[in-house]
Amino acid sequence: AFLIPYLLSLLVCGLPLYFLEAAVGQFSGRSSVKVWAVCPLLIGAGIGMNVYSVILFWYYNTIMAWALYYIVASFQAVVPWSRCDGWWNTPNCTVLDHASNRSSLEETDTSVRANVTNETAPEVLKWKRVSPQKSFGNITFCKSPADWASLESGRLVRDSILVTGVCGGTSFYGGFAIFTVLGYMAHQSGVSIEKVVSSGPGLAFIAYPEAMTVAETVLTSFCDHFPRTLARHRVLFTALFCAFFIPISLPFVTQGGIYMFQLVDWFMATITSLSIGFLECVALIWLYVFIVTTYAPPTYGDYHYGVWGIVFGWAVAFISFVPIPVMAVYQLCRAKGTWLQRLKQTCKPDESWGPKDSSEQRKF
Repeated sequence: AFLIPYLLSLLVCGLPLYFLEAAVGQFSGRSSVKVWAVCPLLIGAGIGMNVYSVILFWYYNTIMAWALYYIVASFQAVVPWSRCDGWWNTPNCTVLDHASNRSSLEETDTSVRANVTNETAPEVLKWKRVSPQKSFGNITFCKSPADWASLESGRLVRDSILVTGVCGGTSFYGGFAIFTVLGYMAHQSGVSIEKVVSSGPGLAFIAYPEAMTVAETVLTSFCDHFPRTLARHRVLFTALFCAFFIPISLPFVTQGGIYMFQLVDWFMATITSLSIGFLECVALIWLYVFIVTTYAPPTYGDYHYGVWGIVFGWAVAFISFVPIPVMAVYQLCRAKGTWLQRLKQTCKPDESWGPKDSSEQRKF
């Protein structure tokens, strides 16, 4: 039930979108912002990609922090989660051992539940999270001199199939390993696999390396936009960029950080990435329709977020869209002529748009 829609999404959505971005990135040799000279009206989509990458880098690296913490903690003689001797453990605390044991007997331990929709869906849509950095001139074949004729040789098609195939294969392999454990838990508990799987970031470790790669998206965009300042001091800028996100990511590693992580990830994975990908396809080929037909408020296990959580989640999701209408209005106001002429002018490629290679500019 999961593998069929996964492969269909990968073939129908992931591969074409990755190929589209790789082709445009190799042709122009520009970053995810400057590449939108092809359609200045939607340059805000490029800025939205960077805002999205910043938010993703802000919260998704928490998964790596959790992994490193539990790896180190598991080597201690007495693991931290085996005792309950904190200063907050007063007589007013309620013992939940019986509820936990009952959960283990009747269903499964709630602390090890995993999710195949909320955390593997971003893996299905992995191309959207990492493709701006990979396709807009930041992976090896995009950094090479632009050769538009390579499309005819099939090299770009081959690379696109290879990258998406490897991403899909690693996701399937990681999911297979996870479901081996989940199947054993379901068998031991005497329940179906559907009851073992619940909401939570249990399978997020499959995709955690991407959180480290999206930083390059933002760094490259800033360096391309400020070549005389940031590009000349890229090492220092990278160090300051990473150091800035250390303190602001601390809320995700607190006791209630898992709830905040789940809330932000739900809105980012289901709304922002898909919507920006849609606008990108509309701007480049004017033919790509994706409609979200169902909506349900996010939950974490049996916990239901209040109004504040929904408002906060929508704010995080839509912050990436703010540059799109703002920059569209800015480009329209900047253009000359009537409003219809301005609209036509901003929908056409900029005069600077063309191949990066000077030898190909004349042909273009």
